Amino acid sequence: MTMLNALSRICIACAAACLLVFYPAHAQKTKAELQTEVGTTFPDNLAGAITPAGVRAFQKDVINSIMPTAPVTSGNLACFNGTTGLLQDCGSAPLSPVDCSTALTFSTGTKTFGCNTRLNVGISVVATGATGNCSSDDTAAFQSAINSAAAAGGAGVVYVPPVPPGGCYRVGALNGTNKSGLTIQGAGDASLIQVIGNDSAGNWWDLSGSSNAVFRSLKIIDNGVTVPTNLFLWMCVGTSGSCTTSGLLGGLTFDHVTIAARSNLSFLYAYGFGNIGGAGLQSNAGGGSLSITNSTWTVINNGPNFAATPYARNAPVHIDCRNSMNQASAYVTVPGQNQASICWAPLLVNAYLVDIPPAFINTGTFDNNAAMVLYNANAFSMVGGSLQCLCESPAVIWSDTQGAKFDSVLINSSDGGAQHLRHSVLIGGGINSMLSFDNVFWPVTASSAIAIDQGAGATLGGVWQLNVRNQNLGDPMVGAFVGLSANGCGPFSATQNWLVAANLQLLAGGNNIQTCGNIDANSILQQPGTISLPVGAIDNSTHVGQSSNGSWVPTDASGAGLSFTNASANWSRVGNMIFAYATLNYPSTANSANASIGGLPFAVPSAGYAQQCSLSYTTVNSAARVRAQGGNITPYNSSGGNIPNSTMSGGQVQFICIYPAS
Repeated sequence: MTMLNALSRICIACAAACLLVFYPAHAQKTKAELQTEVGTTFPDNLAGAITPAGVRAFQKDVINSIMPTAPVTSGNLACFNGTTGLLQDCGSAPLSPVDCSTALTFSTGTKTFGCNTRLNVGISVVATGATGNCSSDDTAAFQSAINSAAAAGGAGVVYVPPVPPGGCYRVGALNGTNKSGLTIQGAGDASLIQVIGNDSAGNWWDLSGSSNAVFRSLKIIDNGVTVPTNLFLWMCVGTSGSCTTSGLLGGLTFDHVTIAARSNLSFLYAYGFGNIGGAGLQSNAGGGSLSITNSTWTVINNGPNFAATPYARNAPVHIDCRNSMNQASAYVTVPGQNQASICWAPLLVNAYLVDIPPAFINTGTFDNNAAMVLYNANAFSMVGGSLQCLCESPAVIWSDTQGAKFDSVLINSSDGGAQHLRHSVLIGGGINSMLSFDNVFWPVTASSAIAIDQGAGATLGGVWQLNVRNQNLGDPMVGAFVGLSANGCGPFSATQNWLVAANLQLLAGGNNIQTCGNIDANSILQQPGTISLPVGAIDNSTHVGQSSNGSWVPTDASGAGLSFTNASANWSRVGNMIFAYATLNYPSTANSANASIGGLPFAVPSAGYAQQCSLSYTTVNSAARVRAQGGNITPYNSSGGNIPNSTMSGGQVQFICIYPAS
């Protein structure tokens, strides 16, 4: 038995050696060869034919066919052959981005691949030296990737791979100027970038002169020390006047980008952009405007500017079409301060702009920030999302902004404090127009939901076409729904229009309105509360669905400068009908001008049927009736003639006028 066992072992060893000779360890086998080997190595119902050596040999063949120990590539790509199943040489990936706008495929030399227009073949920051270890400086690697992608022309991608827990890319100032068509693509919050520096102009990432740029699926944080003026600067290039008829930028997108950082002015300062058609766009601008979608941007520091210049407040987004803050690029020439430009059709969808410096949480003290500043913007839209801050006003709309629509937006304090906002929206600096608030949630504020500033002079103030629809109040307003800023009316003339073509569809309760001038006849106010007008101003609007009342001050309209005594005057409004009544005493006077009493709170239509009033009591014997014209009341004698002031001297009159508002 011993000899037989020994011979058996020798035969098995020889068989194994023969297998190794015919099937070397480094050989690759095709799918067909492996299938044949299965049949010979594992035969059915053949006792003793399946041996350990045969199993090991088969395992090696399978492993070497899919994981060869010898190189199979001469480039940097390997792939499986669909016919043989073998890993084979597929050439090299291009070292620069592929322009998928001009080709549907690209070739590596031995293989042809389809072109993915959403994520084109590009450059990883890791390939250019980024470590992502949150200790090394990865600025140079990011800049190298940006430069290489831009140098290739067309649409290129800089890929920011995710980092493991505890990792991040530490990145200082980046020059992205005049580099259009780039996408900075991450993989969500794990593609984490930490801001560690800024350039000589105070910007972290300068995008001036660049169109069609996309930032997607990234998270940006600060290092607790660096405070740039702006995280992103996006300005058209050139000198004064070069961003009005030419040179406008087109296309900057932030999609699924989270920011929690510090700045002294903004996360994004934008000037000179928008697809308005014609010659207004750069040749490389293409279509589109600024868009921020599905992103949360949170400011965690207090800014340096407050009430003296509301548009200078620190906010995640500054759209400034006059460069009022005099921002500059460290790399290219941009127009200077107060140079007119165009900021056309910026769009925010599900964007959450939040200001929450920790030191102000639950204190009730306003910080120096805002959530968004629009300065001379055009056709702005925000759908979904929120504007939240621990500040005086989350939204600042300034200096002739024409067209801004907010739909289904939450405007609130970021700590939920009931008195942590003075106004939800602050409007001023000029004649802003076409402002619409639909389905907006208005919280409790310390003063008003919408505050209108006095403007820049006697006529530059108020709002044209202020629209509020489907009002959603968290609680009744503490003050007025539409009120005034802390500056009051200043130099604005009460005889000028303050609200023009307004359409305020308000709910019952907390809807007081305060103005510095007239409300014109094209305005419609649904369920307004108390309307407070300055002396000399008139409410000519149509009221719907609610009565209102107030007082008015009779004044001498004869030109004699008389002062009435014991005057008491009030008005009530039900729908569009006005009930105005007053009692007053004339002073002793020998003035011969025709008597006229001004100050009616609502203008009287010119139609004769609307001008008749009732003289309910008088001590002036010759006064038989009074008549309303425009904003004045005129006494007449029984013959229909005017009565001079001297006849009214020392007399008392009481009257009531009932008429439709103009």
